[in-house]
Amino acid sequence: MRPVVESEEELVYPLASVAELIWAQGGFCPEILLSSPERSGDEAVFSFSNESLSGVVVTFGYAFETIGQDPDTLSDLAMSALARSELQHIVLQFTARYGAPSLFNDTAMRSGKLNIHGCALFASEDGGAMHVMFGHDGAALAGVLRYRAPMGQRTGF
Repeated sequence: MRPVVESEEELVYPLASVAELIWAQGGFCPEILLSSPERSGDEAVFSFSNESLSGVVVTFGYAFETIGQDPDTLSDLAMSALARSELQHIVLQFTARYGAPSLFNDTAMRSGKLNIHGCALFASEDGGAMHVMFGHDGAALAGVLRYRAPMGQRTGF
């Protein structure tokens, strides 16, 4: 695969390409990343530090039509309820893979244009962390997955 953006610190790929490759090789890929045609901005950003992977940020989303809803007829309250329901589905998939989340919060918050309706933090076996945020942007359901690789040295900040 050729990255969309390439630098010494980052490689950026279209999300659909990465998700399909992981799925085809039998790796864990939440079905939500494969649920709809790719939207503009759906990407996987791999960050590197000292020639090692330090983190991955995946931004994704899908239209309300994907789950059988018309966004023109949905109120903000209905969009929020649907986002909470989809968040629960995502958290269950990650719970099956990583165990119970270390932290789960279903308090409404904002992140840029996203109305976040919850987040969960999972610790991986290797000492890394997986953070899931999910909500809607008024036009589509959307979320962010963040993976942070284990820290080499655990002293200090």
